[in-house]
Amino acid sequence: MTYRTTLDILFKSARFVPNYRCGVQNYVMGAIGGLDRDTSAYMEDILSVYKIPQFSYGSFVPAKNDKSDFPSFYRMVPNESLQYWGMVQLLLHFGWRWVGIITMDNEAGDNFLQVLEPMLSQMGFCSAFIARANNKVSNVKVNEFIEEVLNGLPVFMESTANVIVIYGEITSIIWLSDLLWVVERVIVPMMLPGYKIPAGKVWVITAQIDFTSNTYYKMLDIQPFRDGKFHGALSFAIHSNEHQGFTEFLHDLDPLQAKGDGFIKIFWEQVFSCSFPKLDSSTKNREPCSGEEELETLPAPSFEMDMTGHSYSIYNAVHALAHALHLMYSSGPRHRNIGYLGRLSMEPWQLHSRLLRISFNNSCGDEIRFNEHGELAGGFDITNLITLRTILSSDLPSELTSGLLDRKVPQLSICNDHCHPGAHRERKEEQKFCCYGCASCVEGMIADQEDMDYCICCPEDQYSSKNQDQCIPKMPSFLSFQEPLGITLTALTLFFTAITALVLGIFIKQRDTPIVKANNCSLTYLLLVSLLFCFLCSLLFIGEPNKLTCLLRQTAFGTIFSMAIASVLAKTITVIVAFMATKPGNIFRKWMGNAE
Repeated sequence: MTYRTTLDILFKSARFVPNYRCGVQNYVMGAIGGLDRDTSAYMEDILSVYKIPQFSYGSFVPAKNDKSDFPSFYRMVPNESLQYWGMVQLLLHFGWRWVGIITMDNEAGDNFLQVLEPMLSQMGFCSAFIARANNKVSNVKVNEFIEEVLNGLPVFMESTANVIVIYGEITSIIWLSDLLWVVERVIVPMMLPGYKIPAGKVWVITAQIDFTSNTYYKMLDIQPFRDGKFHGALSFAIHSNEHQGFTEFLHDLDPLQAKGDGFIKIFWEQVFSCSFPKLDSSTKNREPCSGEEELETLPAPSFEMDMTGHSYSIYNAVHALAHALHLMYSSGPRHRNIGYLGRLSMEPWQLHSRLLRISFNNSCGDEIRFNEHGELAGGFDITNLITLRTILSSDLPSELTSGLLDRKVPQLSICNDHCHPGAHRERKEEQKFCCYGCASCVEGMIADQEDMDYCICCPEDQYSSKNQDQCIPKMPSFLSFQEPLGITLTALTLFFTAITALVLGIFIKQRDTPIVKANNCSLTYLLLVSLLFCFLCSLLFIGEPNKLTCLLRQTAFGTIFSMAIASVLAKTITVIVAFMATKPGNIFRKWMGNAE
């Protein structure tokens, strides 16, 4: 149907002859469409043959590295990779590291997973599950869908992930709405009595899903906003801005007077549940449409009075094409004298060089220009889908409803509870890295933050607290000279030092006597001096320590005490050798000299 319609636009006049212009027919200088990926791709197949510029206002065909791959294709939306990066930043901002993913079961869904999953892993996120939405909902039989629900129920409904990312188009929401409806109304009452469906899910929705397409919901008898299932979802959206005069234009819109618009009456009948004469036999039992119904009375899910992202993209596409035509026309020779017939000599392929060069500010003040890939240079909006029509008394009321209305931060979405300070993360075997256990830190080590990969040691002057979550400075504890024990030990030290000094003085005074000489004067002096300093070293361990005393405590006492022990051992060996030398013929006799 898309191929036929595209050819019909290009070549139909009195009769449809593809690739031929029969009679007088205006040249098509550009085409705006389509909304979804497939429609845009089918249109591009035809329009690219004739190098006719195509402006896609809602589809996100993956960007190529070279513009020559799609020379006639322009996107009125930013590069899709910006949406991926924004999604990662959103998850990171709220700390949602354990997320479920629902994507379409087609090439676009595969490309989404190939790009997003490495980004999530790089930033420390994990996917709790990946569900594929059937993009042909209308062709799925009831029993096949129930079987599909039963297969996905353990993974989807029982997942601990509180945040679910939905990628795709309107069929993804249809699939998810049907799944929730079947689980709530069929699976739980009949097959799983007593099963409690988890609540409080946060839906993160990509810009490809058009939540304003209420027409689809009505035709398929689903209302995603009715029971609060998607109330409060965070949705990426194509950027829009407030346009002056747009509301007045909608207010003055009259379906009975609209010319050249074959859709407004169909839309009018659907949103106001009325009928126009001779339009649709299926609506003959409805009240007639007066044309005076007011669009501003419709709720936001049915019709937005503000310019939506898709409408804003169409508005910018029209102006981009107009600027390119004006630039090409004004740059020609004697353009002021060229009339309508002169303008027919322009060819669509001549617009491409102008389109990539245009840069202007629209009436809303936004800059409109294309990058080298033919994409609109800009970003995305993030909206919170809150509707007052949500029935809060539904069987599945969302816990997120009250939270977002009260402006509270949504709950965390993690695989398991955080490891509190005092414990470090311990990886679980055969599970994703987002799922881990917690192990307490050993003595002397701490974890002062949540979810630390390993514990750290405390400095030497500190020790770990009881909960192993902080290092506590060691308080200096010393023996003061003013304490009773300190006074006693100081007195004993001075007493023994005085006795040792007295003995040393006696030995020095009586150094010429035979007794002193027999005790080996040199070793005796060394022993007495060592003992004297050993007693004085005790004073280093009393009183408030400082840098000098801390350095001398161990080294000074160890050195001096070693000298005292060595002196005692030397004197002992000397006595033994002297007694052995008294025996006739002993080997030590000649070493001792004459004993007189």
